[in-house]
Amino acid sequence: MTTMTDFGLGMLVQHSLMAQDFAGVARMAGDLLLQRPHDATAHAVRAYAHDRLGRHEQASAQMNSAVAIDGGNPIVLYYAGKLAGDHGRQDDALSYLARSIDALPWFGPAYQQIWSTLFPGEDYLNVLGLIHDRLRPRTYVEIGVDRGRSLSLAVHSETVIGIDPTLVRCPPELRHRANLIEATSEAFFADPRLHRPLLDRAFDFGFIDGLHRFDQTLRDFVNLERLSGPDSMVLIHDVIPVSSVVARPVRSSAFWAGDVWKIVPCLAQPRS
Repeated sequence: MTTMTDFGLGMLVQHSLMAQDFAGVARMAGDLLLQRPHDATAHAVRAYAHDRLGRHEQASAQMNSAVAIDGGNPIVLYYAGKLAGDHGRQDDALSYLARSIDALPWFGPAYQQIWSTLFPGEDYLNVLGLIHDRLRPRTYVEIGVDRGRSLSLAVHSETVIGIDPTLVRCPPELRHRANLIEATSEAFFADPRLHRPLLDRAFDFGFIDGLHRFDQTLRDFVNLERLSGPDSMVLIHDVIPVSSVVARPVRSSAFWAGDVWKIVPCLAQPRS
């Protein structure tokens, strides 16, 4: 029997899962277990394949084996979380997935799975688009443009202002219908020449998605508030971290929200 490398097996499993070939995944994982019967990852992968094939008792027993062999393995925890979520055990799913992220901060699939478990509804960009369609703001201002995906949703606005210190990833076509300011938000609010349009007319809708730090987010909110009107709305992204590693002020994970979450209890406090 030919021994397959972990990388080779991983590529085959990924391809088979994308093709929904769960029988093939179960077979490959089974072949590996003949060579390495104590491979926790192979047990977890085979458990997931069994479950997709309707073999729920086999899946449960195989996953129990995986956890017993190496309950701290991030891939084992990921598949255990997927199974728990698929069977409605949300608390177990969130626990497994959060532990997977803590063990392997750069493992992207665990983030996607925990987000879909916590928030099974629309993607935030779809929600942002719906808000634009409903509000039809005349003036829209965005802090943190990045690739311009959220800024491009401002199709109903007469004045669109996007602020970001680095605009190299922003599509050129946005420059024809948006006022893009390549500067930090601090520089933007400090220079009346840059924020002149917001002095002439209060913005209707603002979106903060800049530096993922509480202190900077608070300053951005305070600066926007000074230029707001009685009907202005401000949305703030990244206020719900999915695990402790995601909520750190310094990035150390694939998905990173930073400590922006602190803005919620901060703004909930009464102000004189």
